[in-house]
Amino acid sequence: RARPLAKAARLAVRISAADGHQTALKTLGVAGQPPVLFIPALGVPISYYELFLGELADAGDTVLGLELRGMPNSSITDCL
Repeated sequence: RARPLAKAARLAVRISAADGHQTALKTLGVAGQPPVLFIPALGVPISYYELFLGELADAGDTVLGLELRGMPNSSITDCL
């Protein structure tokens, strides 16, 4: 069994769009490995996939999980 890399190497980074709004990019896994970019389904927060992303990281992948606009970790909310 692989050592639990995801638990030791989790990081959330704030990124800014050209219009000034921010969102989160969660990184898991080992630095130096080619990353896998994970974009969740529309309307689903990245936190829903946390266990799945952790499994990918534990298997040795570097995973970048992007929080979409309007989700809990973004600075913009849905305008209805």
